[in-house]
Amino acid sequence: MSTNVLTLVTTTDLKHSNILLALDDPDEVVERHIKETSPRIEKAVTESEDVPLSELLPTPTITDMTKVNIIIIDFGVCMLLLVSHTSDQS
Repeated sequence: MSTNVLTLVTTTDLKHSNILLALDDPDEVVERHIKETSPRIEKAVTESEDVPLSELLPTPTITDMTKVNIIIIDFGVCMLLLVSHTSDQS
């Protein structure tokens, strides 16, 4: 006898900011960006040296990715449903 359990999660807060694309190789994307982009700095107001700008890295398009990994985040408003099924098949 075997038991199969199906887990379903439903959310009412699905929007573009809760959907992430995970990169296959994030180190490669960072290295390419550093190699192709000249450093940008901002004038320091309180420090004696200028500081590098914090910026978002451009991400590859889905068509440029070899494998698309989608991650859903922010399950603040969601419902978990477990469905159990037992069968006599081995």
